[in-house]
Amino acid sequence: MNFSVENLFSFYLFIPLVFALLFVVARYIRLRKNICGKVFEFKNGSFRISACFWSRTFFRFICGICVVLALAGISFGTDSVPVQKNGKAVSLVFDISYSMEAKDAPGGISRLQAVSSYASELLDRMNGCAVSAVLAKGDGIIAVPLTEDFQSVRSLIENLSPLLMTSEGTSLGNGIKSALSSFPEQSSAASFIWLFTDCEETDNSLQSSLSECLKAGIPVVIIGFGSERESEIFAGDGITKVKTALRSGSVEKMILSLKEKFVSSKRNSSAPSVVYIDASEMGSAAAILKMLDLNGSLPSVSYEIQSTQRYGLFISFAILFFLASIFFGELDIAGGKKKLISSVSMASLIFLFTGCSPRFNDGIKILEGKLDWSKQDYQNAVGDFFETASNAQARGDFLVEQYAVFGLGSTYLMQGETDAALKRFSKIYENSSDKIKFAILYNSGIIALEDNKAYIKSSLEKIIVEKGYADDIRIMLVKTKYPQGSEKFIVSSCLGVEIPSGKLPADAGVIISNVGTICAISDAFRLGKPLIERSLTISGGAVENPCNLKVPVGTMISDLSPEYFSLKENSAVKIISGGPMMGFAMPDMNFPVAKGTSGITFLTKDETYLVDEDQCIGCGMCVSVCAMHLSPVLMVRELKAENISNAKKLGLMDCIECGCCAYACPANVRLVQRFRIGKSIVREQIAAAKAKEAVKK
Repeated sequence: MNFSVENLFSFYLFIPLVFALLFVVARYIRLRKNICGKVFEFKNGSFRISACFWSRTFFRFICGICVVLALAGISFGTDSVPVQKNGKAVSLVFDISYSMEAKDAPGGISRLQAVSSYASELLDRMNGCAVSAVLAKGDGIIAVPLTEDFQSVRSLIENLSPLLMTSEGTSLGNGIKSALSSFPEQSSAASFIWLFTDCEETDNSLQSSLSECLKAGIPVVIIGFGSERESEIFAGDGITKVKTALRSGSVEKMILSLKEKFVSSKRNSSAPSVVYIDASEMGSAAAILKMLDLNGSLPSVSYEIQSTQRYGLFISFAILFFLASIFFGELDIAGGKKKLISSVSMASLIFLFTGCSPRFNDGIKILEGKLDWSKQDYQNAVGDFFETASNAQARGDFLVEQYAVFGLGSTYLMQGETDAALKRFSKIYENSSDKIKFAILYNSGIIALEDNKAYIKSSLEKIIVEKGYADDIRIMLVKTKYPQGSEKFIVSSCLGVEIPSGKLPADAGVIISNVGTICAISDAFRLGKPLIERSLTISGGAVENPCNLKVPVGTMISDLSPEYFSLKENSAVKIISGGPMMGFAMPDMNFPVAKGTSGITFLTKDETYLVDEDQCIGCGMCVSVCAMHLSPVLMVRELKAENISNAKKLGLMDCIECGCCAYACPANVRLVQRFRIGKSIVREQIAAAKAKEAVKK
């Protein structure tokens, strides 16, 4: 049995409680002497007074003891408690074998010293994570269990040494297994393992342990330290000299074989990856942290074994003994009904004020409904919200009723019962909470206006009011910042909602339309005019007369020149369909206007930056400027290695092709071009898989 006391100082309340008891007893003795000494006729009455006093005193003293125990916060026993978690758990595995003392890390320091500083840097930037620390040598031990207190982990990191373990050899596999056991069996947090090592092992257990991680759905990052040039160190006996080096090649071959086994097969297509990163590469720490961010987890409910607080039990006993003191101490059974009525009335009031309020019970019921909703148990969620709404309506509790109705409508919506959901949402009153009203804006419109065009906001608002849409449409200013026009950024800026990876705004209940699309819809429904023409902008330094044109879809660009625009002689060296960042380069003007064409850009030699591609230096600049918080350097490495599935897991399909990474890259790596090719391959694979499934059916 787990027994604990939260507030030990509460036991000091026993001292005044005992003094109060002694005071009451002494006062009673004096009173009894006076009654029995002066008026002996009341001797029988004195006996009744004595019985009432001792029963009252006893029960109230026990009541005081129960109150003190309740204040002490006594817990005993355990219970399975549903807990909603949202976060990540990382197990740091440190190789502390004697080979890690080789001084071949950058700066002439030992590998363990490099590990210590590297891991400390990661900890400084790991906000909102739970961390455990595992030591790996001849065996693996959990040195620091999973905790959010980084101080204990830092203390271990600062004192890494082979002397922390007596076992001989290097068993990285046992370290990985210990890391696996450090995670709770039932946890909603995303789990990760980071192995800090020189990749040398003596028992060849690493591959089997990595396979277990893949089966368990836990990504592993192996971080290499040291030099690939061999150096001599003393073995554990302090006499024998052995050669050691960073064995990255063997680990990379191992990872490749694991990918072939787990990732390439259809059965394990969603298996997490095992990644090797050289710690000496620029931006490696940022890349690791980005992978941590990419593999986020959604909030869910898990069940934890927790100590059960017993203050409610002691409060209940205190109330019970207090009531007993009233009935047995103050109730005069022989004397009239007045005291009986007063005692019963007092007991009723106590029950009224000590019992849980209806609003509290309804609040608990709403929480239960939310938990059922998060577990996709919509049937029970409907029952919880419906019961709460009915009770609150009968009681006249407007606030609770509105929250329950909103929960009920949201549950219907998740089940695809749109009509029922709209019926519930329509019951939300005008004076409801702002949070509720904003949440049910299922038919409201927002005009996102860049702040450099704020001067037209008043004119637009005037038109909206005149047309009678003031309650349905509002204007919101957003930053004039590239690539703010991306639909995911618009949703985030206007609604504060982040679209999950692989999802569209429609999955969050949002429809994004640009001005051109809105105009086309208006023409189609109001005028019966299909999309047969397109507005486009002709711009660039090579254009003699930049202009905006509305031309029929299918018109060749070459047919528009020189009648509608002209080019400076021999100045256009590059033609782009679209803008300079996200557009596609065209060989000449012989291409048609499509329904998605927004403009044509003609660039001069001075406006282009055509240089040869250099070797990636791993600076991480592309990571810092990526608008989608991806890791372009890692994705392009996987694409070069033709590991399309790994690139996809790193967020390839989430790339919006804004070109910020390629623009910032000092090595001029053709990042966007490679991402486009990789995405086209993924789409082909998906289409082939669908075709194969269709054949089977």
